[in-house]
Parts: sequence; structure tokens; C-alpha cells
Amino acid sequence: MLWKPMAIGTTLMVYPYFVSQTWLLYAIGCALCVGLFIFRD
Repeated sequence: MLWKPMAIGTTLMVYPYFVSQTWLLYAIGCALCVGLFIFRD
């Protein structure tokens, strides 16, 4: 089972509930998407 992409995907779904600043939403989202691209195997 690929737990790294699953954890990153779950974090992508959940973190907007806890972050209210727009620039921080974009920064965290971009960082998580890059992480998802890196850990895709």
C-alpha cells in the first residue's frame, strides 16, 4: 500500500479547515502537491 501519497492526499483535503489566510493556503497546497509529485512511486 502506498501510504505516503494517501497521507498527502488526506492532508490536502483536511488542511483548509485549519488555515484561514489565503497566501498560506496556496503555499501549503503547492508544497503538498510538489510532495505528492516527488513521492508518487
